[in-house]
Amino acid sequence: MLAAILATAACHVGGHAPFLRPDETCTPGAFRSLPLAQVCRHKERPSLPAAQRRFILVSYGVPSFGGDDGELDHRVPFFLGGTTDRRNMWPEAGPRPNPKDDLETYVRQRVCMKRTMRLGTARALFEADWVAAYRRYRIT
Repeated sequence: MLAAILATAACHVGGHAPFLRPDETCTPGAFRSLPLAQVCRHKERPSLPAAQRRFILVSYGVPSFGGDDGELDHRVPFFLGGTTDRRNMWPEAGPRPNPKDDLETYVRQRVCMKRTMRLGTARALFEADWVAAYRRYRIT
């Protein structure tokens, strides 16, 4: 049964662990334009409605995906204005923290503390290939 669900899934995670990527079509990324002051301040993360969560998981062919399997992650990070909805959420398998989390920490430091990276640049890193950005900045 699981094989049939996976075979008919409309969305597919790309890459190889721990460098997984969301499906470009299913999870194009979405964000709200926030000013720098709001980006760099703690914000309450809204919960993902159960219907949207089910839609994402079924679309990716992993209807029983849960916290032990990984996380439903934001393609464009929440702190950069990434929305908590199906345009920006995907099931990222594997342990936490993971390399994408490390890149998010690095980008947050550059944007908010050092002020050496623009918001548009930061968002673009995640809308494009975050793995390439991870390797470019040699995150360790």
